[in-house]
Amino acid sequence: SRYRRFRNTEEEEEYWQASERMWRTLRASDARAEVEDEKRVPVVRYYTPKLLPAYREEGVEDAEAREVGLSPKAFCKWHRMVFPGPAHPTTNEAREQIRFYSSRDRREILRISRMLGDREVFQNRGKTAWTPRYAKIWKDWLDTKGPDVAVVFE
Repeated sequence: SRYRRFRNTEEEEEYWQASERMWRTLRASDARAEVEDEKRVPVVRYYTPKLLPAYREEGVEDAEAREVGLSPKAFCKWHRMVFPGPAHPTTNEAREQIRFYSSRDRREILRISRMLGDREVFQNRGKTAWTPRYAKIWKDWLDTKGPDVAVVFE
């Protein structure tokens, strides 16, 4: 049963006495307490607030809903990892180029840029050969991500 039952009348009486003691203890801090409360049944009342909507409802988070920040250094690092050759953007050029990528793209760029350490990318430029591994990861991302939706206000 959903309701608790007592084994005997002594157990039930003990419950009501404990309830009354607790009620009197809590009554001192109850702003709603009135004189007539003395005559009421000594049931401890409590309030459980509803959880906030974010915790109550499970929703699918939109990939574009949150803007992803990408530093020019991370962009330069990603560019060196993905594109072969000596032509790579400077940090000032990267600041301009970042604007042309969607939030989902910037999230993926950040993920790829974290796959290698800064030292491996920037300091060992001539010592380590470029590998197509990261270019393939980026190409696969572009092939599977689907179209970007752009909203333009004029």
